[in-house]
Order: sequence, then C-alpha cells, then structure tokens
Amino acid sequence: MTPISIPADFFVNTSDYSDLRRSPIYLLLVEYFLVSLCMLCTAANISLLLQFPYKPSIGAELPKTDLQNLHHPSQYIHLDSIQYPSPPIHREFVNHPTFVSIVDREYPHKLADVDSRRYMSHNGMISPLERHFMVTDTISTIIQFRAIDYGMEMCELHVHLPSSESSISAMTRVETPLSVATVYRLNSSRALDERKISFASRPPRLYKVDDLTAMPWKYRVTCKSEELLSFELTRPSYEGGEKTRIEWWQDDDDLDERAALFMKQHSTK
Repeated sequence: MTPISIPADFFVNTSDYSDLRRSPIYLLLVEYFLVSLCMLCTAANISLLLQFPYKPSIGAELPKTDLQNLHHPSQYIHLDSIQYPSPPIHREFVNHPTFVSIVDREYPHKLADVDSRRYMSHNGMISPLERHFMVTDTISTIIQFRAIDYGMEMCELHVHLPSSESSISAMTRVETPLSVATVYRLNSSRALDERKISFASRPPRLYKVDDLTAMPWKYRVTCKSEELLSFELTRPSYEGGEKTRIEWWQDDDDLDERAALFMKQHSTK
C-alpha cells in the first residue's frame, strides 16, 4: 500500500493567521461588514414598520381613569349564603373621601390645584393627606366617596362646619339656625379625576339634599359595595346667601372635634 503524502503547505501557519487578524486591511473589512449588517437590519426594520404600522393594544388605549372604572370581581364569594342575625349586629366605620376638588363659577374651565400642600423634604417629596374645602358665592366643593366592605350598605354623610370667625363670615356665623351652605347629590357613576374637573365639567346635580346650619349635620342613604357617591357643597340656596365664606383643611384625625366632612358606613347584615 502506497503511503499518502501530505504537502507541507497544507497546514495553516497559526502565526501567519494571527498576523492577518492584526492587519489594518482585515480590521477594515470586519468594520465594513458590521456596518453593512447594521444598515441592512435598520432598512429591514423601517420597511416592516411602514408595512405594518404600530397599533396599541386595548389596555394601552384605556386611560388610567377608565381602568379604575372597570368592574371589580367580588371579594365576598358565597357570603350571601350565610345566615346573619336579625336585626344585624351594629358595626360602623369612617369612610374618607376619595376625591375632593374646588370649582369656581367665575372661572368655569379652571382646574383646581392638585396636591397643593406638597413640599420637598430631606427624604423626598411629601404629600400631606389633607383636603381643602371651600364655599363662597362662586366657589363650591365637589366630594366623592366609594362605599366599601360587605354588608355595610347604610351610608351616613356627616358635615361639621367650622363656627369660628376666621372660617365663616360674620353674616353666616350664626346664633340662630340660619342656613350657611347647601348639599346637592351629583349624578356620577364614574371615578372623578382632579386633573379634569372644573365648574363646567362637574357632574350634573340630581337633587338638593338639605340646607346646612353651623350645627353638625348628617344624612343617611343606602349604598352598595363599590358604589360611588358624589356630592356638592355650595353656598345657601336662598336669597341673601351671597356673602357666605366657609373654608377649612381636613385630614383623617379627630373628625368629630373640628370642621370635617366624612361618611360613616353602618352594618346591614
């Protein structure tokens, strides 16, 4: 058998190959290839984008406020099948407004300041949980609550108006039961947005609830879980109430001891 002879130049000289990789011509060819590849991919992407324009998904088309209005699945599965004592055991809790905004009839398209008491601290931006209420001849306050929890379907709106001279003008700071403000129920089944509500865009009035005096006041209404209840606190509805001025700031503490507007929910099951 004749042995196979392999030519000497068959084997690659690795030192020559390493020198080739370091040569300027080789590096230039590699850069040219990579740039050409990037340009080709860019052209392909532009072509695909022109042929198939971007269409946002359904979730992207919904603004944040619409997402809040989506129906929430019940958290209280089969609780209706349980036997409850009759009459129900009394339970109650305080429900705070989810929305408070001031609107002005003189400036019907002006939006209220959002989080106007925020301030910068060493730890970052602080937003105090304080809500601003004001009633004048042209200014009123829009309030919205969301009823929560199960079997707590009796809602009671409480209004404690300030009685000091600094908060209510002399004409409305009364010793006699003179009306100083009026509450209206508003027609709104959607969550309100502080960034969009003005006097012109506020929900329409459903009916007048009551005229308020400087004495503590409350109003009961049935409410379902997750139901939104909207009200407007405005100047008295009678003639001569034009000089009323009521104003206060409110947080979630000591509501029974000072000016406040809040809602209590009572057990019905």
